[in-house]
Amino acid sequence: MAQSSIGKLLNRLIVTLGVLAILSPAPFTFAGNSPATQPSDFSRLIGTWQAATMTGGNPIPLTWINRNEGYTTTIPGPDGPEIVGAGTFQAQDGLWQTITFDGQGDQGVYHFMDPNTVVFEGETGVVVVWARQGATSKVSGERSAAAD
Repeated sequence: MAQSSIGKLLNRLIVTLGVLAILSPAPFTFAGNSPATQPSDFSRLIGTWQAATMTGGNPIPLTWINRNEGYTTTIPGPDGPEIVGAGTFQAQDGLWQTITFDGQGDQGVYHFMDPNTVVFEGETGVVVVWARQGATSKVSGERSAAAD
């Protein structure tokens, strides 16, 4: 009789966990977290990218350098580039995530317009179009600034 009660309890627990798994949002996972998955786009995003964002009606040029070890985002400053973001970056299957070295995070969606142009949208809805530095965009036909 005790084994039957334990069996019923385990059955309820499994059903409850199954329902919770269905109702809970899926965690944001990446290739590095699971050997069963493969990165789909991270290697395509390695390199130096340029974009501009508007602040007070003025365009602010951004440079994003993405490496396997992490990323750095800079803006031009009076004494050279000023770092405005740095940390880890992961991307897979249209989802991206950053974690800065001080623990702040952001995530969102992205899609490639062509191999050298990628559109990112963050949690706040800000959309940034990045162009690979030194590459010609098939979308605009314009060449971004040459590397060094």
